[in-house]
Amino acid sequence: GGVPAPPPPPPAVSGILAMMIEANPDLTTAEMKEILKLTAERRGEPSNAAVDPFWNRDFGWGMVDAYKAVHLSMYLAEQNLTGTVDVFSQVHITNSSMNSSTGLYEVRGMAWGQAGSIASVEFRINDGAWTEATYETTEGGLAALERFEWVVALNPALLDKGNQTIEIRGLNDQGAPSLPVFSTVMGTGADNDGMAGLGVDLISLSLLLVVVILIGLLVQGARIDPPSHLHSLTEPQITDAVLLNVDTPPEVEPKGKSKPPKS
Repeated sequence: GGVPAPPPPPPAVSGILAMMIEANPDLTTAEMKEILKLTAERRGEPSNAAVDPFWNRDFGWGMVDAYKAVHLSMYLAEQNLTGTVDVFSQVHITNSSMNSSTGLYEVRGMAWGQAGSIASVEFRINDGAWTEATYETTEGGLAALERFEWVVALNPALLDKGNQTIEIRGLNDQGAPSLPVFSTVMGTGADNDGMAGLGVDLISLSLLLVVVILIGLLVQGARIDPPSHLHSLTEPQITDAVLLNVDTPPEVEPKGKSKPPKS
């Protein structure tokens, strides 16, 4: 008449749990269970979507992914999140793809609380600052098990070249985070390259202007001016000219009468 105990996990799952504990010895039982559920590969359609959008009566929450489960266990230890996450806060990615009409990379998903509500959904690129995702807010908040959809739209041209990791989490009313989920976007860095090229052009132009100014100063200093004319310090004296009449002989001053010699 008693309730039968649940069957033990299969050997494969037991081995994965052992690796998770080795990667992060501080994991709680609830955290290990949620990590296995969150990282599992989905199988089949949900049997009762109103209760859980992923659970299937034949496959449960899907096929266990050992690599992702151990990797997330290590991540919690590296980020000092072990024991701080709210295992009842659910944040899941439903689609990650490029929107051809907008040119943006969109990550879409849903969030809900199993024993409370999700106050906000945030994301960050690599180890950058947290930014709130886009979703419709409801006055008074949502009750437990009430789901809402969120979206993160990114412009690949504004991201650095190469694969960029998007980390997404939910926060409950007390600010405790959920287990994080991840997606990857390929950044092109097109706008960053344009700004870098513009910066290089401005620097080159500034250096060219400096060189032109220096050359101008050197040419100005080496210029030889023609010698200036010397001027006399004394004022020139002007002599009045006297006109002579050619028909009139010049006047001769009469000489005085000579005295007779003394005897």
